[in-house]
Amino acid sequence: MENEILFKTTLLFWRLYETYLSYSNDEMLKVLQKSKYKLYDKYFFVNNKGEKIPLKWIATTGKFFVPHCFELEVLEFKCRDHESEIYGKIQIDCHIFPEGVLLLQSKLDFENFNSVNQLITASIPTNIILSNGKDMAQELDDLADDIINYLQSKINRKKKILGEKPKPWHHNWVWWESKPKVPINEFDINGKHFKYALGMCTRSDKWNVLNPENYVTIIEDIFNLSPYSGNCVYLTHPGNCIIPSKDFLDPKSIKNTIVDVIFAAEIGNVQRYLILNHLQDINFKSLEIQELLYKYSQDKLKTKELINKLEETEQMLNEIVLEINRNLQITRTPRLIFTSVFKTKLMKQMIHVLHGALFLNSLELIIDKMKDAIDRQRNIITMKVNAEENSFLRNLQIVFIIGLIAQMVTLFYIDTTTGFNLEGGAFFIVISIILSILILYVLRRFK
Repeated sequence: MENEILFKTTLLFWRLYETYLSYSNDEMLKVLQKSKYKLYDKYFFVNNKGEKIPLKWIATTGKFFVPHCFELEVLEFKCRDHESEIYGKIQIDCHIFPEGVLLLQSKLDFENFNSVNQLITASIPTNIILSNGKDMAQELDDLADDIINYLQSKINRKKKILGEKPKPWHHNWVWWESKPKVPINEFDINGKHFKYALGMCTRSDKWNVLNPENYVTIIEDIFNLSPYSGNCVYLTHPGNCIIPSKDFLDPKSIKNTIVDVIFAAEIGNVQRYLILNHLQDINFKSLEIQELLYKYSQDKLKTKELINKLEETEQMLNEIVLEINRNLQITRTPRLIFTSVFKTKLMKQMIHVLHGALFLNSLELIIDKMKDAIDRQRNIITMKVNAEENSFLRNLQIVFIIGLIAQMVTLFYIDTTTGFNLEGGAFFIVISIILSILILYVLRRFK
């Protein structure tokens, strides 16, 4: 390719894992403080000059949602089959979120200027070979297993495992410089070189023949989410591309720097992951509840037992809904963590492009269907109870009529001169009493 543009780049690679644990942020903090892991003071991002940009301006309640972060290791890396061209330093950090999610972040700082094709090759986790001899994918899995095993040995509240959870990953490219130097606005959506940014987002080796208009129209909408001139922020399903200006990298800036973009996108990834996990669990649970309701309808249970079983099933569903609402709270009330409209938009966009909103709609639809199924079963039980009560009342009427007839018959045995005829009257009275007692006994047993 003639006059191909090269880039000095950092790749933030995220992989997410389920810990299968329930804990508060304070509880996790105490566990980690007693561990071998050294916690960072706060969430931050390091720019291309090695300056830390701390996260600022989160809500007062944001501390309940910000992850605990610590460094795992710093190594050298090179790209398989391109060792002499693609290499650099990698730092692997762990972010533990209060909803039971563990995120491992690999920050790959590429030493050289590289082409888009080279960077796409290096974006494949198994192509990144670390100085300890492992590829990046294997190293992340091994580190995650060690951390999760340690946490499970210290925290007793464990979640029920309903099938193995996915381990999704996401790419975040940060472009520091280009060679030759190109103004950032030329990578904007209507800019001359937008296809380079689109290529990094899609990580497709066919990026140079992509039709941006067709991609945006047919595949997914792409927006430059930066409200500031001279910056590009693209969040897409395959990956993100951030092209910051110097102002966006200023560690002394009060708000709206690159760390805000990274943090909001990370929260969006975690929230979408939680939605996906709950959707998987609710599918298993819905099948379990359907089987229970079918079993109840087939078993010859007494009405009281059936009511108790239905209440237990409804309680099971309510507990699931409560857990979902607790974990996904910030998708509904993002002001609990963000004081910035910018960060709120970034988080929601990240959830949207990862189809989290569609998963959430499916999740809510399945819950509604389960509630409807339980309501139908409750209506069936109500009809059964009403039928039993009506039958009971009808039988009581029969008892009353028998007693009334017996009393009327005794009238024929009352003589106005001699009084009651004991022999004939007593016979009918005793018979009516015995019949009434027997019927009442049978009715009480049936009830």
